[in-house]
Amino acid sequence: MMNRDFLDLDTAITAALGDLAGLRAVDLGCGAGRAARVLAAMGAEVTGLDPNAEAVAAARARGGARYLVAPAEATGLPTAAFDLAFFAESLHHADDRDAALAEAARIVRPGGRIAVLEPEAGDPIHAAACLVDDEAPVYADAARALAALVAAGRAWRAAPLHYAAKYRAAGPQALLDDMLAVDPCRRLDPADRPAFEAAFHAACRSDAQGHYLPYWQRLDVLTLRGEAPRRD
Repeated sequence: MMNRDFLDLDTAITAALGDLAGLRAVDLGCGAGRAARVLAAMGAEVTGLDPNAEAVAAARARGGARYLVAPAEATGLPTAAFDLAFFAESLHHADDRDAALAEAARIVRPGGRIAVLEPEAGDPIHAAACLVDDEAPVYADAARALAALVAAGRAWRAAPLHYAAKYRAAGPQALLDDMLAVDPCRRLDPADRPAFEAAFHAACRSDAQGHYLPYWQRLDVLTLRGEAPRRD
């Protein structure tokens, strides 16, 4: 899978999910609301949730959806209230990925869908990023949690969409700053900085908009079976 088509987020969503006009969608782990705004622009009625109050404040400032402070594992939202739950590179950040998917299955109606967008390790950006925080194990655990939901008979899964995105970063320090902004506990060992910068420059490409790093993505879509679960 070394050669992948480059897609922007709205093109990938359209390819995987089709027409979203009029659907009730929830963006779980919405951060500053980028995916929520894309879903809203495609005609969905969107609620975005994130446990980080500062991120939610930033999302509210940009608009496009209703935003609430809550974790994906315990949203407080009504059962079977949505047609679509979307995790935009957020499932691997959940403290309990199985619980987050179970909650998504609760709040989505039977026959509704759960879409999970996750990075894939092994892409050109990984050689640099792993020196700051190797997230390959949590990507793998997110995939395991998805497979477990399907194996339990809760949903069936369509063939995933594999594609590449363009991660915009002007230079190694810009990439590092982005990674630290997501998690201030991350750090780059000074001894690893030469390798980090070399890996960045080896992966870096450019187009009319500037420098970018190829960033592999996988978009899974699960369709829920059966009756909506009850909350005790």
